[in-house]
Amino acid sequence: MSTSTNSSLIVRELSSQDENSFLTSLLDWKHEDRSWMTFDWKPGMSHEEHLKILYNYKNNINLPSHFVASTMLYGFIEDQIIGRVHLRHNLNENLLLRGGHMGYAVSEKFRNQGFGLALAKAGYQHLSNQLQVEKVLITCATTNTGSVHIIESLGGKLENIVKDENGIDTCRYWV
Repeated sequence: MSTSTNSSLIVRELSSQDENSFLTSLLDWKHEDRSWMTFDWKPGMSHEEHLKILYNYKNNINLPSHFVASTMLYGFIEDQIIGRVHLRHNLNENLLLRGGHMGYAVSEKFRNQGFGLALAKAGYQHLSNQLQVEKVLITCATTNTGSVHIIESLGGKLENIVKDENGIDTCRYWV
């Protein structure tokens, strides 16, 4: 599946041809928690192993008990990955509190250029069109003003603010 969000950004799943792009993009996250770029890849893992995990999670195969089926899409400008959007196909109790249907991240060098909103729009379209999710829950910390702006730009309506498991005030929006 490939979703074009503007003339230069393509949002899609990783393919077997994307190994170098993926590994290079990890360098952009060296000063941040790697989970902002990937939840599943670990050092030493082959690209094929990583793709198999992504395939399994997308197709609800061998999921850990606390996981739901999910799709990871990456934003590409030519062969460079600028960020990702992680889509949960449904919600469990934890995701209802924090996480929601979608989480997105943009590499630091590409922030404040509209790519966060572009990734979020592509993720929302995928959830609505391909996965037939009627109401999308998106959450963020109250202090994450960038995400608050992105979510509200998508039409998100604040339901409430709750404390997550770490005591962080978390906004819960429905789109």
